[in-house]
Amino acid sequence: YTFLHTLSLHDALPIYVRLKMQIITVKINSPATRFAFETQAQITNDRIIGIILTSNETGEDITKQINESTMQLTIDNEEILPDGFDCSLISAKSGNSFFENIYPCNERADGSLIKGYIASSNSASFTPFTVKINLWSVTKPKK
Repeated sequence: YTFLHTLSLHDALPIYVRLKMQIITVKINSPATRFAFETQAQITNDRIIGIILTSNETGEDITKQINESTMQLTIDNEEILPDGFDCSLISAKSGNSFFENIYPCNERADGSLIKGYIASSNSASFTPFTVKINLWSVTKPKK
C-alpha cells in the first residue's frame, strides 16, 4: 500500500495506469569482475518508477555476495544509480516486504536506453549467481 500510495504524489502520473515489471538478468560468474548490461525499456511503458534486485538462487552465501556487490545504472545516459552503488540497499531481503527496498525513481521508459554494470565482490568463497534487476514501470495511459 505504501508504495502504491506514493504514485499518487507524482502529478505527472495519471490515476489509472497499470504496473508492469521489466526484468534485466545479469549472470555473475566470476569474482571481482564487472558484468555489463544494456537494453531498451519496453515501449509500452511510460515511466520507470522503481528498481529492486532479486535472485532465484537462495542461501546465505548468495545473499552475502549480492549484498557485497556494487552497480551502476543509467537511463538515456542519465545516472540513476551512481558508480559503485551498494547493491545491498536495493536487494530484496527475506522477511521484508518486497516493496521496502525498492529504489524509487520517475524516469522515462518508452524505449529508453538502460545500461550499467554489476561488479561482483572479491569473496574467497565465490559461487556463480544470477541477479535480476526488476524495473517497475507504469503503462502509458489509454486515451
